[in-house]
Amino acid sequence: MKPEVLQKSRKTKIVSLLTVSLLGWGGIVGCGSSTPASTASNQAIDVKTYTVTKGVMASGKVVANDEIQVASKLAGRVAAVNVQEGMHVEKGQVLVELDSKDYLSQVQQAQSAVQAAEANYQNTRDGARPQEIAQLQSAVDSAKVAYENAQTNFERTKNLYASGAVPKSSYDDADLKLQSAKATYEQAQQKLSLAQEGATANQLNALQAQVNQARAALQAAQNVLSDSKIVAPISGVVTKKNIDAGEMASPSVPLLTLVNLDEAEVQVSVPDTSVSKIKAGDSAIVHISSLGDKQFTGTVSFVSPIADTNSSLFPVKVKLPNPDGTLKSGLVAEVQFVPSGPVQLEIPVTTVLPKDGKLYVFKVNGDKAQMVEFKGKQKDANWYTVDSGVSESDKLVIRPSNLQDGVKVRVN
Repeated sequence: MKPEVLQKSRKTKIVSLLTVSLLGWGGIVGCGSSTPASTASNQAIDVKTYTVTKGVMASGKVVANDEIQVASKLAGRVAAVNVQEGMHVEKGQVLVELDSKDYLSQVQQAQSAVQAAEANYQNTRDGARPQEIAQLQSAVDSAKVAYENAQTNFERTKNLYASGAVPKSSYDDADLKLQSAKATYEQAQQKLSLAQEGATANQLNALQAQVNQARAALQAAQNVLSDSKIVAPISGVVTKKNIDAGEMASPSVPLLTLVNLDEAEVQVSVPDTSVSKIKAGDSAIVHISSLGDKQFTGTVSFVSPIADTNSSLFPVKVKLPNPDGTLKSGLVAEVQFVPSGPVQLEIPVTTVLPKDGKLYVFKVNGDKAQMVEFKGKQKDANWYTVDSGVSESDKLVIRPSNLQDGVKVRVN
């Protein structure tokens, strides 16, 4: 009897194993096979869905509309850093100050040069005063007397030299004094004449050029002094500080980073099949799941005419008002682009199930997928246009070829 019991036990195990195997196979079919046994199972089948919309959906990130790296134009020691990370600053506010003693000295020197040039021009333009004219006239008179005396002395010495009464050296000395007295007399006459006639137009123009040059040098020195105070180019928040007082600043090396999020921007990428549906100026609805799926309304500001060489997707930018600072740079966003004109519904080829000359989709209603016929036609390799049977906001199963009408599903 024992052998019979053992034989019966073996049969029981074989039947049990076969049952488990069939159940396991049925579960697999329910996930990926077209066998009707899949729909008989109460276990939900995992599916992915596409939400029908008249616009285009895309994912992206929130970025700051303005992000500025603040650098110094000058090299120098930092005297003061007036901000900390997280502080809000206004445009024009002084952020960093360099040691300005040398630059201030250069400004003072340039100011002195301007004053000297202006005074020289003014004096020349106004001409000599009566007292100066009288002095110059007196100089002419004195030079004339000296010249006449030199002439008389030269004539006398000349006659004495001719008679042999004086040596040749006495004659030469008298001649030299005559020529010197003549030159002095002529110079005195020229000075008096210039003072009486005033400066020429060319002289005044040359002096005015000197004034302009001095003023330009002063402006340049003042600009350098002004550059020693580094101001905020925009209003925003200091997000990074790279310098402290006492350190050396170098031109073009960032000292601070400023971000302005009063107006945020969402950057997304869309495929070539959708980019033609988006235009600058279109409205866009932005959902931020990390903010409780809060919704924002923005405007398309840029649609790139060139696809990214790596992804073959087209960059698109959406501007969003952000007066209360709710939007932070780096938040993940879902963007629905709302077309400005009437647009026909389109659904992906991957949601369509052609059967017996008709077109079907599987709509997810609650936890079940219902097979529904729709009217439309294939637009291209990726999209079908819809005439009827599918509505906006319907959730359609992607790749439904293995499903049965009414099957229980779970959306991934």
